[in-house]
Amino acid sequence: MIAFYEGMFLDEDEIKISPFSSGFQYGKGFFTTMKYQNKNAVYLQDHLNRLKYSLHTYKMRFPTFDFQKNVEKLIKQNNMDEARVKIILFEEDEKTKTLIFCRELNQNNIPISLKCNFQDRGYNEIYHHKTLNYLENVFYRQEIQKTNFNDYLYISSDNKILETSIHNIFFIKNKTIYTPKKKLPILLGIIRDKIINNKYIKVIEIDLFPEDLSNFDAVFVTNSIQGIIPVKKIDQIEFDVKIVEDIKQNLKEKSVVL
Repeated sequence: MIAFYEGMFLDEDEIKISPFSSGFQYGKGFFTTMKYQNKNAVYLQDHLNRLKYSLHTYKMRFPTFDFQKNVEKLIKQNNMDEARVKIILFEEDEKTKTLIFCRELNQNNIPISLKCNFQDRGYNEIYHHKTLNYLENVFYRQEIQKTNFNDYLYISSDNKILETSIHNIFFIKNKTIYTPKKKLPILLGIIRDKIINNKYIKVIEIDLFPEDLSNFDAVFVTNSIQGIIPVKKIDQIEFDVKIVEDIKQNLKEKSVVL
């Protein structure tokens, strides 16, 4: 597989990252993942804007590469029509290094099951950023997938619903959609933003609690690779998947890209 690294297109085996890089040693860096579909890196500029915000927040320089041009060239060099594209910006020798690579898209929109997991996150700014230290997310997701659940639904120390390991979450009641407030320690996902600012559906940001779960008709989660994924169950509470499928179809008919 060919990757883009610091202005060059190289075979994966040719890429050399210093073991003394602060990106490698301490996770000082950020990433974003998007899908390439229909000859388009979907919402690329939104992903870059989020990366810029993260680098600015933590006083790192944003690279000057033409990301659009290089992503398109990377897809072509790997002979792919659709792909999962990952951009990683990390610090090495007090400079920001750029790595971009792609993999098969492998979209899976099968309804999922979630299990509540209470976490003492606090209200740290770090949760708004996709840092290179994703250990907590990766570890807990791997552990829960050894059971009959697909992921955890994280609950804050003050009992507020947050997000899953790799998704934002939305709840539906009487055709109104609710989602956790952005001030909470959650990732402000690209698709989350597109759902909230969509003119075809009404979304309310609100504090949500585990005891509210049984009051909702349906639930779905979102990320940039899978778009909207129905949730069929949280703990032992079951939800109507068809309601979510109808919303997906409605947005598709309105040419909304998710």
